[in-house]
Amino acid sequence: MVNKHIILSFLFFFIAFIQSMAQHFSPFDLQFETDKVLSFPLAGGMNSPIFSEIDLNLDGIKDLFVFDLTGQKYMTFLYDEASSEYKYDSKYEKLFPISASWVLLRDYDGDGIEDLFTQEYQNFTSGIAVYKGLLENASENASLTYERIDFGQDNLLVMTYLDQNNESKLLYAAESDLPVIADVDSDGDLDVLTFGLSPIHIKYYKNYAVESDFPLDSIFLFEEDLCWGGFLENGGDSVLFAGFPGDCAVGKSPSEKHGASSLAIFDQDNDGDSDLLLGEIANTYLNFLTNKGDADLAFFDEQSFPFPNYDIGTDLSFNPAASFIDVDHDGMKDMLVSPFSKQDNSENYLVNWYYRNLGPIENQQFSLQKKDFLIDEMLDFGSNSSPALVDLNGDGKMDLIIGNSGFQNSLNGTSLDSASLFYFENTSENNVEIKFKLVNPDLAGLSTFNGIGFLAPTFGDLDGDGDSDLLLGTNNGKIIFCENTGNSSMPEFESPVINYLGLGEEFVIGQNLAPQIVDANKDGLLDILIGEMAGNINFFSNIGTATNPQFNPNPNASVNKPDWGGIDESISGFSNTSSAPFYFELNEMAFVINGGKPGSMNLYSRPAEQVNTEFQMIEEKWGGIDIGQYSRPLICDFNGDGLFEILSGTKRGGLKAYQSDLNLNGIVAINEADINDKIIIAPNPFRDKLTVSGSAVNEISKLSIFNLNGQVVWQSEKNFTKKTIDLKDLKSGIYFVHCYLESGGFSVQKVLKVSD
Repeated sequence: MVNKHIILSFLFFFIAFIQSMAQHFSPFDLQFETDKVLSFPLAGGMNSPIFSEIDLNLDGIKDLFVFDLTGQKYMTFLYDEASSEYKYDSKYEKLFPISASWVLLRDYDGDGIEDLFTQEYQNFTSGIAVYKGLLENASENASLTYERIDFGQDNLLVMTYLDQNNESKLLYAAESDLPVIADVDSDGDLDVLTFGLSPIHIKYYKNYAVESDFPLDSIFLFEEDLCWGGFLENGGDSVLFAGFPGDCAVGKSPSEKHGASSLAIFDQDNDGDSDLLLGEIANTYLNFLTNKGDADLAFFDEQSFPFPNYDIGTDLSFNPAASFIDVDHDGMKDMLVSPFSKQDNSENYLVNWYYRNLGPIENQQFSLQKKDFLIDEMLDFGSNSSPALVDLNGDGKMDLIIGNSGFQNSLNGTSLDSASLFYFENTSENNVEIKFKLVNPDLAGLSTFNGIGFLAPTFGDLDGDGDSDLLLGTNNGKIIFCENTGNSSMPEFESPVINYLGLGEEFVIGQNLAPQIVDANKDGLLDILIGEMAGNINFFSNIGTATNPQFNPNPNASVNKPDWGGIDESISGFSNTSSAPFYFELNEMAFVINGGKPGSMNLYSRPAEQVNTEFQMIEEKWGGIDIGQYSRPLICDFNGDGLFEILSGTKRGGLKAYQSDLNLNGIVAINEADINDKIIIAPNPFRDKLTVSGSAVNEISKLSIFNLNGQVVWQSEKNFTKKTIDLKDLKSGIYFVHCYLESGGFSVQKVLKVSD
């Protein structure tokens, strides 16, 4: 006889699976107050942003597109004319194709829609891919969409050029260099400037579309100049100039690499040629080079740094890069400066230096307005934010604790403030507006301990004294324990015990540790789960008592499990996936939301009481969530409406929140009755064959049948055409028939197979 609870549990399992397949979770709003109420606290933080202008909502006003290089995440901000402020709106982020390197939006074909340029590899060469911006549904409901450009030679999907021997070649563009894609010579089409394979001289690829009477959407590049501007970038404090226009400076071997650089051009004096701002990996400032040539032959013989030398000059660690954006919509291009780096040793908080252009057009002057443009309205804890929920003050409301890896504020990691825990008290007065207020930026005083890496907190009453103790994961393989010797309303944490469990000394399980205190084996004692860099989850069983916890520090001991639940997020060829699990239970089912480096979240489930059964994946990339890199999720019903919300930290140092589709009863918030009425599965019970009929049968795009173990026992092709399914080889028992509709709807129906 089949256990009733198992049937109900697995029914929920598959309902959740189907529903999550059909949805992308929407953002969820929480209010935060630091020294002020933040306008868009859950934008996710910024570390290495690159800015472009684009009309996102097609209202005729330029908005802001941001690609954060460190977090590998798009961010979209709408400009509000009424308030003269930017509003974060994440729904536009999904319009753009995925990229892992620099991204620049430029309108190369002159249709008024910015196209997307990004670095990609093809044929073992680092090149530039182009995606054409288009209007989808050219009407009142039009929206942006992007289509990749094929450059027409052997399916080449990166830009090509003709060299000075008229041979076609791939245009090399390094991942570590930010190129110029702009109208360098003011002839009406877009050209390219990049160091390319030349380590010390800029190459100029001129676009001859206009000169050849080609339409602007035909990019026709020629290797115009191997030493644009005549100067040499020597990796030091300054550049070396040539003696006269057309000459090329020399000074070191061309085989010497410059490392990484950023390029940006603008016409500072409105004389029709391009002046240059140069960032370099070893410098904290921008170097301004004045063009003494003209639009056709650039020549530089004058430099000034840090730019602007008449105001507060740029001073950002690790290769600063400039973006020219009309931030205040006054008709003048302002300047935003940020570090161009994927590394963790660059500035990670004051990364958006906003310089307003005060004009005049003949002698533009840039004045620093702030160093935290946009960031001042969002939660940003530097890098590697990791949230935890706990009722620290005993008022019955869950407070929020956020760990980080500290604030980087100078070159190459020489002045990294220590990691700390930020304590946000839950100040909500009702379930409508959920509010958190920062009351302590250094809970437990952990910032005084140097060299402990990032802090990933979790709380639990390990010693059974009625208050919540603190456990912390770090990126260097250590586990830290802080006992709470206060009480449930007034916590007081003892000095940290580093290498708790002996991890980091005698036993090392890995790096990027993400712990959770939870009774995972259902024995009434709190255990410890630890995600790590390799992508597995370690289980440390509490072999002590409720008041005296004891753990065997050997992850391979018989009481422990280094591959707990069979969950493995490792990816072939990659050493770092960094699992970050969050375990919870609903309606007799155990779930794990697992975050990690890819930035998505995978959802797993098993019957809660079957502690030795491996988890089954319900959905990869659950809810379509993509926070960029290093998701560290938790789940909670913040507003008490019965539906759970997801909160996650990011590598960029911020937070993201989403509305999930799970409710307190473990039933997904759906209404499938109407669809079930339109799809009839018969007979039920059945012996050998099932017949699928009903008014919606021709709308079925796919049909799958699962057994009680979550295994697919029959599945249609992509397009369902069979109306009678032969299942005579199946064993007797209960099965679930899942019908996916072309409209995005679905049906789940339970059937029973009987023997003769």
